[in-house]
Amino acid sequence: CFVGQDLYRAGRMAGELMSRCVRPGGLVLATVGNRRFDGHCQRLNGFLARMAERGFPAEQILTAETFNDYQTTYRVVAETLERHPDLAGIYLANLHVSGCVEAVRAAGRQGQLRVICHDINESIRRLLLEGSVDFTIPQDFEQQGYLPLILLRDYLRRGIPPEAGRAGGGIGILCAENL
Repeated sequence: CFVGQDLYRAGRMAGELMSRCVRPGGLVLATVGNRRFDGHCQRLNGFLARMAERGFPAEQILTAETFNDYQTTYRVVAETLERHPDLAGIYLANLHVSGCVEAVRAAGRQGQLRVICHDINESIRRLLLEGSVDFTIPQDFEQQGYLPLILLRDYLRRGIPPEAGRAGGGIGILCAENL
């Protein structure tokens, strides 16, 4: 049993959102922290699969690694914006969303492209409220910490084994309006 979000489906959700925010033909940057990190790869693969299904060919989606580093995220986004002034959207399957937002601001492109990310913290909450991030797909960390203990208790005290597969995998979407 695994308790947590289905990261591939979460990436697909991000692809669905992006495909509805960016016109067909629009160029999108998708970043991951590290291609060796399975969670980020699952998100990216889900994103790419859904974008393809929605009519965005692979050549319209640039991908890059940021190694979960603020400066690298800033540099990757800044260089991409410089090389591709027509960039329409940025998808972040990694940390340091603030590095992305700062690069967008420095390029004078705030409000001109869509930014979609994962998870929620005070920084992302602030970026949503100010309009620098359009959507985030959070994980339910409270349930991910609580449910394993309940499942373990039920197994040890009541002899009820957890169902095989995934538990607690709901996927929500946050924007400035529903924080």
